[in-house]
Amino acid sequence: MQYESKKVIPTVLRWKQLKDIIPWSRSHTYYLIQHGKFPKPFKLLPGGQASGWLASDIREYMQNLNHRARDLSIIDNNVV
Repeated sequence: MQYESKKVIPTVLRWKQLKDIIPWSRSHTYYLIQHGKFPKPFKLLPGGQASGWLASDIREYMQNLNHRARDLSIIDNNVV
């Protein structure tokens, strides 16, 4: 019996996991969210209090942050 290709189940990060990934505080994270500069968390249950972030959104955000920092360092190194 053959199975269909495995479907990817998204990983949800709660604050406890997120704080080990990002280099700033919880309050700064929510400041960035308010200003549209960090992915918004979503409610895990309708009407519930628990919320989380998709790991893929955070991974993409951190990669983009890394690329921007690298681009800025290239620009800084080329400035005379």
